[in-house]
Amino acid sequence: MNRIISPGIGPHDLAYGFLLTIVLENFRVKLKNGKVATESDIINVKTLIEYDCLTTNLITQLMFDLEVAQAKNARLKDETTRLQNQVATSQAGVVQLREVVQLKNDMLMQQNAHLAAFDAMMLQLKNDMLTQ
Repeated sequence: MNRIISPGIGPHDLAYGFLLTIVLENFRVKLKNGKVATESDIINVKTLIEYDCLTTNLITQLMFDLEVAQAKNARLKDETTRLQNQVATSQAGVVQLREVVQLKNDMLMQQNAHLAAFDAMMLQLKNDMLTQ
């Protein structure tokens, strides 16, 4: 406790950890023998296996899950590509339909113009016949 209160005695940055260990021992909580790690220590697969956090069964399961996820990803990419192609085809069809509608409208306008000219010509012919 002196070391925690008086910073001049030595480092005391893990005071809480030391106190927690004493509390856990007092309540007879079984602690595994561990080793002190520093900031520069890296937790890797070897460390996880060493502390029974990663077993061969878990590794096998994770690898299987990864393969399943990769297969699903490939299927989804194929489905996305297929749907994008369908959208492109549909858009091309819409463009063609718009062109056909525009062409039909143009032809109807021309037909109406020709009918109006024909009506005017028939009216002129009728007037000419009546004046003779």
